[in-house]
Amino acid sequence: MVIEGADANASVTGNSNPSPMQFRLTGMLIMPNDEEYDLSGCAVTAGAYGDISSERVLVRTDRLSCKIKGHTIDMPVKGHVSFMGKNGIKGEPVIRNGKLVGYAFAGGFIDALGSGISQVGSSTVGIGASSTTSFGDVARGGLGGGVQQSGKMVSEYLIKRAEQYHPVIPVGAGVDITVVFQEGFQLEFIEQMRQKKNKRALRKLLRPPSTNRLSKG
Repeated sequence: MVIEGADANASVTGNSNPSPMQFRLTGMLIMPNDEEYDLSGCAVTAGAYGDISSERVLVRTDRLSCKIKGHTIDMPVKGHVSFMGKNGIKGEPVIRNGKLVGYAFAGGFIDALGSGISQVGSSTVGIGASSTTSFGDVARGGLGGGVQQSGKMVSEYLIKRAEQYHPVIPVGAGVDITVVFQEGFQLEFIEQMRQKKNKRALRKLLRPPSTNRLSKG
């Protein structure tokens, strides 16, 4: 069961920045040959990202944490999460950047409009000819240039803002899912791991120093 949901990033680069999720195991662990083991109450942490084409949140497990018979388990596990028999959790994509893209288009339109205003009434003269620029032409050119520059700046700003938005697939808490462990693992208590670590350190400390003997020819 999902106890910590996520708004999974469903952009092209979403898998490089997975959202944290947490699950609580509520049933028996089913092993090969119909063997079972009770891991009820254990917590599994994971990272999730969205797949916009399948509209599913893909989850990869990280760690398994338990408290069994007074002993603590906290170890890495490799697995994924399935929902209704398929890999990933089904969700509804949410895309929020549409309005900003429309604003950016409007900014581009203002840019083009300003360029058109600044060019209204301009004429091309040949070599040796002279042309007189009126105050109205100067004002028109200044107005068009200002509109063009402001439209360009607004368009660039909104495009950068739109790039910060990306589609997400939300998954809330309380969803019943299935955690699938892809690789076998042996449950090992933290106390046992500490004892093994201490024994290795002690053996290394008591190991006699090696001496290099040079053979004389």
